[in-house]
Amino acid sequence: MCIILFAIGYDEEYPLVVAANRDEYYRRPTAQAQYWTDHQDVLAGRDLQANGSWLGINRKGRIAAITNYHDPTRTSLATLSRGELVSNFLTTGESFDSFAAKTTAQQHLYNGLGLLYGDYSQIRYQSNRSAITTQLKNGVHALSNELLNASKSRVQTGKRRFEQILQKPENLDHDQLFNLLTDRGAFSTTANANQHTENLEQPHVDVPIFLNLGDFGTRSSTVIVVNRHKQVYFEERTFDENSEHYQQRRQFEFQIAT
Repeated sequence: MCIILFAIGYDEEYPLVVAANRDEYYRRPTAQAQYWTDHQDVLAGRDLQANGSWLGINRKGRIAAITNYHDPTRTSLATLSRGELVSNFLTTGESFDSFAAKTTAQQHLYNGLGLLYGDYSQIRYQSNRSAITTQLKNGVHALSNELLNASKSRVQTGKRRFEQILQKPENLDHDQLFNLLTDRGAFSTTANANQHTENLEQPHVDVPIFLNLGDFGTRSSTVIVVNRHKQVYFEERTFDENSEHYQQRRQFEFQIAT
């Protein structure tokens, strides 16, 4: 149920802006965003169960993020962890084309996914529920648990509000982005706070951007901004199942190495 809102080349002052939520079971062991001890140029959170990540950037400006693709009819337990694709892209110097080819060749080894990878100047998108690898056009995009820029209300509402925030880049406010990411909204029709996660993808259910469903919800919100001077601002705010507000806040800034 994650959501990733991002703008690539939307404004010359900020070639890349990312606002993303990671939705996961609260019991899944997780490390907060930090520079990894085994790959010190990588800044990302880490899934301690499978050792991958859901979103990160490195000092060379390479960025990657992933969501699951909700398709219970094609789920298998005999698969690799999707988060390793993010880790692999951030920790190797593999070319974009080589990474795309390898990912395509191995896509059957993973459950359904949507993968974003690239750098501050270009982003590519792949899904193993679609045969196309796409270099995205400049503009605003959104990825949740379907294909990119899907028609689901959560995606389109988030995308529209994200673009509204970006309308005044000279006054880009990180707190506005976090306010968007923590919008709890209201479930439509029969959905409610006790809704089982497997029902959230039903057509009649409008899912808010921020989730708290008891054992499952938004674990972290992350904002990444790269400006035209190749300076990176990275902030992560983390939540637990009892959170009305974030529990931890981590901020990082660095210059992309060229």
